[in-house]
Amino acid sequence: MSEDNSKSSEVDDEVRTLIKNRGIVKAKMTRMENWFKQDKPLDIVQCKLRLEQLMQIFKDYDNFHTELEVMDYESHHQDREIMEDKYFDLISFVTKIVNQSEDTQQSNSSTDNRSTISHSSIKLPEISRAISNTGQASSNYLLH
Repeated sequence: MSEDNSKSSEVDDEVRTLIKNRGIVKAKMTRMENWFKQDKPLDIVQCKLRLEQLMQIFKDYDNFHTELEVMDYESHHQDREIMEDKYFDLISFVTKIVNQSEDTQQSNSSTDNRSTISHSSIKLPEISRAISNTGQASSNYLLH
């Protein structure tokens, strides 16, 4: 019996540790969500860096949560649904922000390129008046 109690105690300790670690990761995701949804302009470079970090946070969550589900699926499967919904909503939100920024940058870049074309690179045809044998200018124009 003592051996059974010892194993049960070890499993309980492992479950508590996994729940604690999962809670830490969930708190990271909440902080990330709060940062992305703040009411001020977002720096696109930080968005990209945080998007990468968010993906790692979810991997960590998935690892801890999978171990919990293996031990007791019924007690933990609803938490996964909630976190997956939160994660994919946030990933979608951030991806749209990044894509809009990149589209805007590309649009601005192509507009800038068109407006900065050097006029010296455009070769216009030269026009001269034809001079008749009499030395008078005629109304015939020649393109060179």
